[in-house]
Amino acid sequence: MAGVRNSEEIDINGASDDVFSPKPPESTEECQESCTFEAPDDSEVQERKLAGETQLPSTNDTAQNEINEELDDSKEYNTEEFENAEMLAKNPDDDEDLYMYEENANYEEEVQQVEHEECDDNREDRSRTSNASQLARNLKKRSIKWNSHLRSMSVQVSDSSLIEKAKTLAPLFSSGKHKGQAGRIGVFGGSIEFTGAPYFSSITALKVGADLSYVFTIKDAAVVIKSYSPELMVLPFLDDPDAINKIKPWLDRLHVALLGPGMGRADSTKQTFEAIICLCRSKNKPLIIDADGLFFVAQNPDILKDYPAPVILTPNKAEFARIVGDSNLEGPKVERAKPFLEKTGPSVTIFCKDAEDEIITLGNTIKLTGGGSGRRCGGQGDMLGGAMSTFLTWALEKNLPPAVACFAASKLTRDCNAQGFVKHGRSLVVTDMIQEIHSVFQENFELK
Repeated sequence: MAGVRNSEEIDINGASDDVFSPKPPESTEECQESCTFEAPDDSEVQERKLAGETQLPSTNDTAQNEINEELDDSKEYNTEEFENAEMLAKNPDDDEDLYMYEENANYEEEVQQVEHEECDDNREDRSRTSNASQLARNLKKRSIKWNSHLRSMSVQVSDSSLIEKAKTLAPLFSSGKHKGQAGRIGVFGGSIEFTGAPYFSSITALKVGADLSYVFTIKDAAVVIKSYSPELMVLPFLDDPDAINKIKPWLDRLHVALLGPGMGRADSTKQTFEAIICLCRSKNKPLIIDADGLFFVAQNPDILKDYPAPVILTPNKAEFARIVGDSNLEGPKVERAKPFLEKTGPSVTIFCKDAEDEIITLGNTIKLTGGGSGRRCGGQGDMLGGAMSTFLTWALEKNLPPAVACFAASKLTRDCNAQGFVKHGRSLVVTDMIQEIHSVFQENFELK
């Protein structure tokens, strides 16, 4: 029947006061025995709920609370305290030994904790070392893969004599030489929109081996370009009303003039460009024309007619079509360029930048294939123009044709691109390529 207790269980309502007033235990065993209590199980509580008894009688509540208090008190006698009590019973005056025992126990716990932490640190170190080793192996595999790819894609040239001639370009080092003998390059260009182009050309000319590099630009771009590098001499003359007279004394110092990087296409700039070419003609200065300079040449090809010194034009595929006046982008370039070269004369060489570079003179072509990476960086053409300026300076000193300088600049640029791509992949930019100039030059052009 619901609400009826088992006859073997304690009848709480009929229990005497002695049951609820236990004496303090005299020993551990008595404490454990006196604190034994059998609480109502869940099934009984459920039966009472079903019978409508929402709570135990008040007498039971009092008894239950008192017994719970006794149980809580007994729980304070944990295992460690029982052991300490036994030690004190045997040696009542040995409090110091007990204190040392507790200190030693705490010390051992701290040592174990430190050992666990060290083990965790060692596992983390081993994990980091393993990850680093795996990364190094992956990078090595990638490097081997790309080095193999680069060897199979090395620059090939249809005129093999250029390879050996290019190796002789670099001048010997000598304590008897003075600053400037290895090359003084002038870069004419830059605008508010394009300050990077003349910088890339000028710094490349220096890193290839020129002694001095000058940038002739507009006033508003001069400070910006100068801030890129303290090695460059920046002259804010291009937009000056008296630009030509200010440029003239500096022009006498230059071995080669590079015209066009970042110059812009304003009408006033075109007039200055043509005036500079006329001034260079009077000084027999070798020219390299790139970028916006090619745009002006396409509008007035006669400005280069019978030029008295070597001129190298460096168009890409679209610029080539513009300067030769041929909208057909296909067909042999040497044939398409023939009318233009007949008009300008034998001093002009066209270096057409494409997947396959091509060195074109009147009736002759030399093709360069391979190298590079497929990653085409903005400013790569400016880098090529700067390298070509220095190589052309050296080639003319050794009475070598401009084609040698074209080949050397092409190979250096393509190899810098390939070598930089191994390190940077898709994030490769032209400043990364410039950082590869030294190692590429050492391998291919340095005197051995």
